[in-house]
Amino acid sequence: MKQQKWALWVVVSLAVGMLACSSGSSPEGDNVPGKPDTDTIGDTTSDVDLDTGDDPGGSDETPDPGVDTPDKGTPDNGQEPPEPCETAAMTDKIEAATTAMQEAKAAYQAKRESGEQEATSAAIAYLKTKEAVSDINTDGSAIFFTWASSIRCGIYTAPMSSFVGSYAPQPPPPAPSPINAPVGSGKAAVYSTLPPEEGSQNTHQEIRRLLTNAGFDVAPAFEGPAVTLEAIRRISKLDVVYIRVDGATDDEVFAFLTGQSPTGDLCPMAGEFSSRAIGLGTTVDDDGTYFTIYPNFFKGFEFKDDSLLYFSASDGLRNDSLASVMHEKGLGVFIGWNNSISTGTEDERTNVTLFERLLQGASLGAAMTELKQEDESFGQCSIVIDDEEVLAELDYYPKLEGASIRIVTGCDEDSECLQEPDEQVCHSHQCTKKSCVLECQQQGCGVSSQCPELSCGTCADNTICDSNLKCMPKEINDCVGGWCYIPAGSFRMGTFGLGFNDDEKPIHSVTITRAFYIQETELTQGQWKLLNDTNPSHFNTCGDDCPVEMVDWFDAANYANQLSENEGFQKCYQFSNCGTPLGTNLDCVVTFAGLDCRGYRLPTEAEWEYAARAGTTSYYYGDVDEIAWYYSTSHNRTERVGQKTPNAWGLYDVSGNVCEWVNDFYSATYYEDHCKSGCKDPLGPSNGWQRVHRGCGFDFDPDEVRSASRDKRAPNSGFMALGFRLVRTVTEPEFPPL
Repeated sequence: MKQQKWALWVVVSLAVGMLACSSGSSPEGDNVPGKPDTDTIGDTTSDVDLDTGDDPGGSDETPDPGVDTPDKGTPDNGQEPPEPCETAAMTDKIEAATTAMQEAKAAYQAKRESGEQEATSAAIAYLKTKEAVSDINTDGSAIFFTWASSIRCGIYTAPMSSFVGSYAPQPPPPAPSPINAPVGSGKAAVYSTLPPEEGSQNTHQEIRRLLTNAGFDVAPAFEGPAVTLEAIRRISKLDVVYIRVDGATDDEVFAFLTGQSPTGDLCPMAGEFSSRAIGLGTTVDDDGTYFTIYPNFFKGFEFKDDSLLYFSASDGLRNDSLASVMHEKGLGVFIGWNNSISTGTEDERTNVTLFERLLQGASLGAAMTELKQEDESFGQCSIVIDDEEVLAELDYYPKLEGASIRIVTGCDEDSECLQEPDEQVCHSHQCTKKSCVLECQQQGCGVSSQCPELSCGTCADNTICDSNLKCMPKEINDCVGGWCYIPAGSFRMGTFGLGFNDDEKPIHSVTITRAFYIQETELTQGQWKLLNDTNPSHFNTCGDDCPVEMVDWFDAANYANQLSENEGFQKCYQFSNCGTPLGTNLDCVVTFAGLDCRGYRLPTEAEWEYAARAGTTSYYYGDVDEIAWYYSTSHNRTERVGQKTPNAWGLYDVSGNVCEWVNDFYSATYYEDHCKSGCKDPLGPSNGWQRVHRGCGFDFDPDEVRSASRDKRAPNSGFMALGFRLVRTVTEPEFPPL
């Protein structure tokens, strides 16, 4: 570990400052630069020891006098400090520079409605009238100039949020479930001079929370005025640093605003001003004046090995002026933006997301690559300045060395993991037993039964981790991942009308006692091919989005078993003496495990009609032309699923497109014989030679795509307008009572 020696320099500096001020001390309550105000900085860092001994500066290394080192005056020998360190003169110079910035800002504001360019030109024109002003330049988001040949000043013209003057620290959000990541072992801190954008999350508090939950020793947040020069000096002692401030490029050199105003005895800082280690700055939307920091400020630092600094500010990596200095002094990697950014957009889409991935154990290079693959717009921020789009991209320095840095222990490849005594794989950037990973892949959520410390994932707010450890919808009309939740309830099944089939009569009351999940659409050819090498379908005009057809009842039931086995669930069908393919043997016996089976199955006829009606009692749940592909609306073929209007419970194509196999044997008189006075959870006849299908297809008449319409077919035969959709019973304790 590299040693640091700032303590001596600070002691000398403070001594010189006391001698230089004839009155003896700065006004009470002033936050004297170079010495943290105990009401602000002392309390802010109380939870984490960032100091060594009496070192208030965050570095134990004496700055190299040959590298832009400020002149700190002389020891206490009874003599006044030499020029330029005269307190009164320094104070006057700072006040004059501040006045010039404020007046130039007023000129800018007077022309602001005419556009950024006009406003910038007005401010520059004013500055050119001042004899003490030199070296004026602008990067498009700030105007910089030098006052009296020594003090560098910046007017930040494109702040993306209100500044520290209106900053009100917010309490941290409630602690979330711990991140599934190795425990962090280092020190971390978060600095922010910017409050959250309206409607955005409190990013710096969120990042503090993430770091804390991962096990880091995190200092209380440095917020607003607490982001002082002295607080910034402390970053060399940290493993992970996040800084969210206003930044800009001054003549190819990056500069950023602190939250500290220049008050008290400024004489000891004369050398830092003249060497352009620090400067002064303001924003066009804020009345305050604040210290700014330049790369030279960090030339006396020694950073911790493999440390990571995330600089959330405009222009942090427009060039490597700051990053290269920090890297030369030991910083592992510098993350920043290569252009102007909007803090609201950037905060929500990038900062937190990247930290989450890093805390899962990913190296920086792997995290950036993965996130861009998942969302090609990740790490990009687009804003409009003077009607021109400005695109910024997140990057890091140095590219090669920085890519391998991690902030917690992790992995990127299976080869990095041990194979003895148990085979391990790199899962979510952690070396984990392969058997546990396979278990989680089948589960989808909850925790691994084999590895209780391994989270298999959490569910979104509109889903619940059900008893089979899958994220499933939890409310009516809440379809998630292609599955919809259907509550238990009662309905009137069947229909009555002239010309309709007698097997739909009589209308009878049916109670469905078990809630169930049902597929949002008919099973597609793409879903079929995930578990089968061949596609039996006749039509392929819409590719994988067409419903699968030409499947018989045995095909459908066997697919349900395949899916159950693939996801580690109970199989709901047992086939005996059924031949190959299934159903070719006339002695075939199919045993159904019942409605409490935890795996996938075909819906009962009653469940199907209950779900299709979705509370309606008419022939259709809507206008037939709007809800169904039948002979008048289709193109004499199947159509891509999910194109027509869904019913109230979110189901598509329950009328038309393809007919759908259900679980029941067919009987023309079953409901007349067994349910005339009402029934619960009817399963249909116990045997028969035909199975029921419902919904009918693209080549049927509108009368045949009614909610109550029934049809039947031999279970070992299919046709080009016959497919299916699956259901799974909801089992307790998945849902609270409705």
